[in-house]
Amino acid sequence: ALEMAALQPHDILVDLGCGDGRVCFRAVEEYNCSALGIDLDFDALREAESIRTALGFEDQVQFEFGDLTEFNLTRCSVAFLYAPPEMFSSGTRMHLQLLEFLRSGGRVLVMGSIIDFISPVASRTFSKY
Repeated sequence: ALEMAALQPHDILVDLGCGDGRVCFRAVEEYNCSALGIDLDFDALREAESIRTALGFEDQVQFEFGDLTEFNLTRCSVAFLYAPPEMFSSGTRMHLQLLEFLRSGGRVLVMGSIIDFISPVASRTFSKY
């Protein structure tokens, strides 16, 4: 799915709800961009940081503890989301943030949901993996 974002080395991808960081690591490995993972799970972030060190990505990948609905998207150029559609309901903070992010030229990759206020440039159906 990352290829749909047309990531470039100057891009900063944020994975909102990053878990163990695998999307961030793949973005750095395949596109040589920078990545930032945000999550509320301390254990997952600790594991992600351990993997980051093992891969030698300390300069390209950062992780932060935080609520994805509170994250300031202006820090990145591409947002990756794997979240339920109710998180983006009209009038929610995330809804308003994504609209502003898209208006400013940001790119959004959404997995597992359809966000009704975004007209996709491209869409793809993937098997489980």
